[in-house]
Amino acid sequence: FNSYNYPLFSGGPQILTQSTKSQAIRWIDQLRPGGGTNPWNGLCSALGDDKNVGQVILLSDGIPNRYSGSCLGKSGNYSDIINDYNRNIRSKKDSGELIIDSISFFHNFCDKNQNPWRRDWLGRISEGKQSKCTHVGS
Repeated sequence: FNSYNYPLFSGGPQILTQSTKSQAIRWIDQLRPGGGTNPWNGLCSALGDDKNVGQVILLSDGIPNRYSGSCLGKSGNYSDIINDYNRNIRSKKDSGELIIDSISFFHNFCDKNQNPWRRDWLGRISEGKQSKCTHVGS
C-alpha cells in the first residue's frame, strides 16, 4: 500500500472464518495512503512461502517506485519474475500457484490501455489461473 508491507495477521496467514473475515474488513477500513508503491518484497516473500501462503490480495492506487530488482534469486522485471516463478516453479509444488488478486483504486492498472501511463503492473501480476485484477473507481 505504500513503502512498507503490512501483513494483516502478525502471526502469519490465517484460515478464513467469519472472525478473520471481520478482522480483515476492519483492517482494510483503517488503512491510510502514504509513502510510495513498493509491493515487491512482500509479493516475493509470499510467493516463496508455498507452505503458508495460498493467496495474496494487493490493494494499490499507484505506480510502483521501481519495476526491476531481485526476487526469488533472480534479477529483472518484477512482474516477469513473479509470473515465471508462479507458473513454472510454484505451480508444480503441492501448494499450486499463488493466487494474486489485485485491486486497482482510481486509475486502472489492470489494463495498460485504461490509464495515461500505459501501465498494467497489477494486471500482469494477477495473470494466474485463479488470480484476478479488479479496477474500483471512476
